[in-house]
Amino acid sequence: MQTIFLKYPSMLFLKVLPYGLLFFYILFPSAAQAGKEILLNPDDQFLYAEDCFLKEDYINAASEFKRFIFFFPKDERKELANYKIGLSLYRSGKYQEAIQFFHQFQEEYGDTAFSRNASFLIARSYLALDRKGDAIISLNNLTVLTKDIQIKDYAYYELGWIWLLQPSYRLSTEENEKHAISYLKKVSAEGYDELKIAELENELQKYEALSQKNPIIAGSFSIVPGLGQLYCERYQDSVTAFLLNVAFGIAAFEAFDHENYALGGLISTVGFGFYAGNIYGAVSSAHKYNRDQRMNFIELLKQKTRIQIPFKYEDKRLGVTFESAF
Repeated sequence: MQTIFLKYPSMLFLKVLPYGLLFFYILFPSAAQAGKEILLNPDDQFLYAEDCFLKEDYINAASEFKRFIFFFPKDERKELANYKIGLSLYRSGKYQEAIQFFHQFQEEYGDTAFSRNASFLIARSYLALDRKGDAIISLNNLTVLTKDIQIKDYAYYELGWIWLLQPSYRLSTEENEKHAISYLKKVSAEGYDELKIAELENELQKYEALSQKNPIIAGSFSIVPGLGQLYCERYQDSVTAFLLNVAFGIAAFEAFDHENYALGGLISTVGFGFYAGNIYGAVSSAHKYNRDQRMNFIELLKQKTRIQIPFKYEDKRLGVTFESAF
């Protein structure tokens, strides 16, 4: 057997080497780049998280702010990043998580601008969960704990609007508005002008001029089937109630006229149920009419007079004060 020796093995190696490296790079790209370093800069990380937040990508924003805190726990923007996590939870509709997060936030940071602002977000989260009582407690606690007069004013203003926007139906309209006005009157003289309380109170007085339906009158009119619904401007219900009751009355009369007393009694019993329902429905229609009138009035009042509470905080790194709504 003849052995063949290559005279220039180094030349062959150099020709093959580039192809070998290319093959290795394709098969193992991660290994090929293992030596590269990715530098995480606090400013870039915070900017990216803020960018997600501004684009309303709140889930990713919360994750990126958490990443910022994990890698840069001593950065002076840590409190702001934590606050933005809670705000992202709130704006993404995760109200229960937002409440829990902000409570922990307040325990960690104490009485700061962000912590005070968190109280408003906690209250609004409770309202979104239909827990009006807890929202009121949260804001009342804020008025007791804070020494900032402006924050107290904002809390009283929010409490007043809670009673306007989410009234207790166990109370009359007048009683709900008394609760609202009682909070608005606690606003300081400076806040009175800033929050335009006088304008709001003047607009509330216009509610008395709104068209109202008297439930007692509606029920009394319903002695004639359908007339109560007609009084409440529910015209289709009025026609339906009238025709049904007339139909049952005629059917019962025909049954008794033909001496079919059992059938006549049955029809009369069912017909009486519809007749009583006609009276109850008219009373309910009057209450519903008044509620709808009130809610439409309050919604227009909200659009016309409600002021978005501003939140101010200072960026010490830039020496700039920022202002935003919740």
